Amino acid sequence: LILFWRSPVALFIADAGAHMVMLTVFTTWTLYDIYASDEHSFVSSDSVVYCLAVYFGASFVRESAQFFLEGPLDYLLDIWNVIDIAGIASFFAGLGMRHHCKSSRCTSTIWSYSMQTKDLDELYFSFCVCLQWVRTLY
Repeated sequence: LILFWRSPVALFIADAGAHMVMLTVFTTWTLYDIYASDEHSFVSSDSVVYCLAVYFGASFVRESAQFFLEGPLDYLLDIWNVIDIAGIASFFAGLGMRHHCKSSRCTSTIWSYSMQTKDLDELYFSFCVCLQWVRTLY
């Protein structure tokens, strides 16, 4: 059983499966969080955030180890790694904005005045979801 989980094919399938589960939950949660009204909150939204934080924290550890093993230049020349780092950074930026904006309402109108004002954390999470889909489809 130990040899099975050390094989590259098993590791790839396990990583792809975990990534697809995370991506489905993250996409659903982000879309629901953006478009749901305030009186209808997502069921145990904090637990979803904690699970996603654990996933992205583990991804950060994995990417950091890969960065030091491959070297900075080789690591950054691979577009896959750049997408991973941008996705992890945007998730944690969104998480930071979400934590910061609980006490005060942080909004952004950077896109245009004709668009609806969105919370900054929702913009970061939406960007992260898009990057994760690009990573999956790339």
